[in-house]
Amino acid sequence: MELLNSSDRRFWDENGYVVVPNAVPLGNLISVLDAIAEFTGKDLADEKSWYQEPMIHGGMVNMNHNQALWDNRQNPKIHQAFSEIWGDEKLWVTYDRTNMNPPVCEHWNHQGMIHWDLDMSIRPMELCVQGVLYLTDTNENQGGFQCVPKSHHLLMNWLKNTDQRPTVESVIGKMKPVSIPGKAGDLLIWHSGLLHGNGHNTSDRPRYAQYIGMQPEWTVRTAAGVIAANEQTRQSRIRSWQNSPCQRAVADAIGVPEGIVEQWLRQTHEKMDIKVVVDTVIKPPKNGLAKVIIQGKQQDLSIVEQIDKNIFRLDRSQVQKITVPYQNYFNEKAAENIRQVPIPHFTPQLEKKDLDKLPDLLVENQIYGVEEITDLISSEFGLDNHLSPAKLTQLGRRLVGIDAWS
Repeated sequence: MELLNSSDRRFWDENGYVVVPNAVPLGNLISVLDAIAEFTGKDLADEKSWYQEPMIHGGMVNMNHNQALWDNRQNPKIHQAFSEIWGDEKLWVTYDRTNMNPPVCEHWNHQGMIHWDLDMSIRPMELCVQGVLYLTDTNENQGGFQCVPKSHHLLMNWLKNTDQRPTVESVIGKMKPVSIPGKAGDLLIWHSGLLHGNGHNTSDRPRYAQYIGMQPEWTVRTAAGVIAANEQTRQSRIRSWQNSPCQRAVADAIGVPEGIVEQWLRQTHEKMDIKVVVDTVIKPPKNGLAKVIIQGKQQDLSIVEQIDKNIFRLDRSQVQKITVPYQNYFNEKAAENIRQVPIPHFTPQLEKKDLDKLPDLLVENQIYGVEEITDLISSEFGLDNHLSPAKLTQLGRRLVGIDAWS
């Protein structure tokens, strides 16, 4: 039996989104809420706890591989909904995160936003879809999903007439976003060309949601849209699932919620510079600028320093401005941040003497990834956490790419 009837499909075609009610059982929703609480270390029943770290702009919770999330991703009804949108059951799932957007207060004033998740320089824009699962009943004023209905059509027409990057105002003029309320268990799927975001929460309780997306197998969703994948991509997806317990292992070792580890390592990564290898230096660096050739293309680089004849160090802000491969550069700022191992919130598995040694070991080895830190803790301190990744059903294994669709 189809989930989307003819009326649903007309609504999807016209407005750019559609809602599938009762997509998963109530127990699944409660499990994700419990997972958010455990990951962040927050008491969701305590208003003061809502605003404790970790806090990320927009209320995002960077939890990707908890069993509760996978139970929803591999739910047959969720898969069927995306299959009907794509017209194909052979899909791969994205490793999306969750959201906890608390009410505005003196400590938290997320105003809400609308945006596109796509690179607007890409032509033509092909079909790309995203989804969000409502974990609780969500009212219009609760900071949930909002969009500008029909704006994907406006965007498509705009892109046909210019090579310039669109702005929100240039596409929709004075049109305003509309908040889409929903019931616990509703799955909302939207066209990625739709202007969307989450809203300004003026209610008295947080908004909770899980993002879920799917696209045809052997493709991945990126800022460039849905692009072709290869065997390397498939293996990377499998490793991401297999190695996901490493973050939990580090958290248990140092005695903090997993979300604190994610925040600590993400902030370390954000403080790093990048290193670029060029083919030819056309004009040596002068006043922080160098003219170079990389992969046959001439580019201007804003550099921090010239490390070697053809190797340059750039500020991380340049990542969005260059279109070439780069490596992370472990600088003093990153070293300073990785040295600040989070203070235990509960009894750590490591002894105090080992916790005291850990910062110097991380800096000495320039380690900042959870897999590498897990290996370091095992080799240096003999602590092995035999944690397993989320259990997958046959459908889940196909959605990851472990097993092929027949």
